[in-house]
Amino acid sequence: IPTIANQWASSANSTMDFLPSEFNPAIEVKSTTSQDERIHKLSINQIRYFQNEPSALVSSVIVYEFENGISCRDICESILSKLKSNTIGFNQISAALLAFSDLNDFNNCYFDEGMTIGSIKFYNPDFKELPLQNPPFWLRGGKLDIEMSVIKESDISNY
Repeated sequence: IPTIANQWASSANSTMDFLPSEFNPAIEVKSTTSQDERIHKLSINQIRYFQNEPSALVSSVIVYEFENGISCRDICESILSKLKSNTIGFNQISAALLAFSDLNDFNNCYFDEGMTIGSIKFYNPDFKELPLQNPPFWLRGGKLDIEMSVIKESDISNY
């Protein structure tokens, strides 16, 4: 956790959730509560990033709600307990705890930790077929719904 936590790009304007390092590729994390399909929204900027960085991954998580489970606040506090206080990751997660402390869902929605962790899959998307490298000047942004089951799963054991 300590190494990857330092790569977290906490800005809402960041293209990817985790920046690449010598230990991991860039990773975009997507979640869904749907147990039937893994459909995630990716921005045009994210699609372009994947086109230019073939090692980048999408991490897809199915979040299982469970009344006696763990909250997002609990998860952040657990991660903080594993980090040194002088690290970027510690500072980022501390800031997130402070920023989200008043949000009801952050504190009071609970999830089955084991089932949620067990649902994590990594995908290595290849969007070369999409003509977004040199888009028309009028195309400023947008999001695409991507069905992850048709994307190649990645073997993350190399990282």
